Amino acid sequence: MKDLKVKDYKTKADIKYSDFMEFRRSIPEDIDIEDVDVDFLTMRILKIFYGISTADARLLLPEQVQLLIDKILLVIQQPIGNLKNLITIDNITYGFLPNFSEITLGELIDLEEMYKEKDMIKLTSILY
Repeated sequence: MKDLKVKDYKTKADIKYSDFMEFRRSIPEDIDIEDVDVDFLTMRILKIFYGISTADARLLLPEQVQLLIDKILLVIQQPIGNLKNLITIDNITYGFLPNFSEITLGELIDLEEMYKEKDMIKLTSILY
């Protein structure tokens, strides 16, 4: 049995956006979730969200793995809460664009392009 010292996720705010996007990219968009290999998906979750390597994952008890998987899936499936108008990243506070009627043409063009490219990081950076 391996001693677990992993992040304890309680809300979606505890999940790094980059980790969530990496997880989403590991599942092809055109595949039904039931067609995804469970072992592959389990290993991806352990690696991305908990930083557990494949070698270390093989030392875990099935109950430990199930606990970690259940915990992150419960958090991911939580309903979306209220939008935070202010966020702080690396001690810099960003504010959400509050009035879309005041959006500039350049911002609108960039938003549309980022939406087409499905680049949510850049899209979000325009909105904040």
